[in-house]
Amino acid sequence: MGRVGVFQAAACLALALVSAGCGSKQTPPKGVLLLVVDTLRQDSLSVYGYERETSPRIDRFARERGVIFDGARSAAPWTKPSMASMLTGLEPRQHGVTLHHHRLHSALETLPEVFGAAGWDTAAVQSNMLLSSVFGYDQGFGVYQEDHLATHRTSTGEGINQAALAWLDGRADTTRPWFLWVHHYEPHFDYLHWPGLTYDTGYDGPLTGEETMETLVAYTSHLGPKEIAFLRGRYDGEIRRQDQLVGDLLDGLQARGQLDDTLVVFTSDHGEEFLEHGELSHRHKLFDVLVHVPLVIARPREKQPGRRVATPVGLLDLGRTVLDLAGLGTSTFPGHSFAPVLGSKRAKDLPPVVAHTSTIEGNPEGAPRQMDMLLDGHFKLVRDLDQGTRSLFDLSQDPGEKADLAARDPKRVLEMERELVRYLDLSRRRGGALEPEAVQLSQEQIQRMRELGYF
Repeated sequence: MGRVGVFQAAACLALALVSAGCGSKQTPPKGVLLLVVDTLRQDSLSVYGYERETSPRIDRFARERGVIFDGARSAAPWTKPSMASMLTGLEPRQHGVTLHHHRLHSALETLPEVFGAAGWDTAAVQSNMLLSSVFGYDQGFGVYQEDHLATHRTSTGEGINQAALAWLDGRADTTRPWFLWVHHYEPHFDYLHWPGLTYDTGYDGPLTGEETMETLVAYTSHLGPKEIAFLRGRYDGEIRRQDQLVGDLLDGLQARGQLDDTLVVFTSDHGEEFLEHGELSHRHKLFDVLVHVPLVIARPREKQPGRRVATPVGLLDLGRTVLDLAGLGTSTFPGHSFAPVLGSKRAKDLPPVVAHTSTIEGNPEGAPRQMDMLLDGHFKLVRDLDQGTRSLFDLSQDPGEKADLAARDPKRVLEMERELVRYLDLSRRRGGALEPEAVQLSQEQIQRMRELGYF
């Protein structure tokens, strides 16, 4: 049986394992908090071994209450397609949100719609303009709060937390279970200075920290190690600030007596590049600095807190997993639950991890780009559909993805590409694919998106 056939059967087994509690009965949650921190590299958190203590409160929560996933990947290297995949269980070309002006198709079933149909209260409190209701991300939510959209020069983190907790406090029927998505914008660029938190590298060069990303990108060829260290110090300071905000939100749940009964899922939509592969920010590549993200899942009264899971998983399957953990495993929502790995040290027959990116308009290279990624074990394949190239990396030996093995191992490249094609074909047969819906943007929206670096 091929791998695709195996993971079809494994999906049924996964549901059975979840129903059985994965070997030990787990308390069902009364609430689900999906907590997403924008632009957060996995390797910049101290819980993942980073040399700076950037995330003490997240670290403590993960070790005392959660299961830590070391191999989670987002479905895309930027916000719109990544979050669309989390909310629909579909790979980017299936849900159709692959460019900045695309909106989530109204024909799709979303994660909050499943929760709502099961009698749960649903809400989102988010801060990223790209996730605006204009683009359909409010679909299925009873409340969609976007009054605290951040900019490059302002933080709205405290307002996001206050709005999230206010929604919890204001629910009419507190006996009903709830699903809440909270999306924080930091540490997205521009990297703000936080007194006492920003790391001082002793830099005395031309950069001041007030430069826009557009300015920095234009200055890329002049950036040396000292400039990159300076920018990382600013970025890491943003993470320290975000760590405080995450801790404050969790403290708010604790003060309301709800944390112990809540399934908390902490993750990010994508990472950030600091010239590891020749660019800044997050654009159109699929290197791990952009798609390798943190993931901590804390079930109510977790029986193995602090356990680490090395098995690679995709956030494409996060929605399916969350539904299973919430007791809604009979839903027809797409994806393959990786909930069983929370209760065992080994996982078998999970699907490969995939990601996709299409060129954001204004690509500095000029030509259109569409790229796919497949991660199977520790080997990673990236295919560029427009340039016709294939890249192969052995992440166990080359985590920085510097040594392309494609020319040396063409057989593995061929096998992995066949696996990728089988997976994508099966996904389309199972869930179809929609033509993207486009939004006619206003001049104000275009200007905001230009400021965000998407034009």
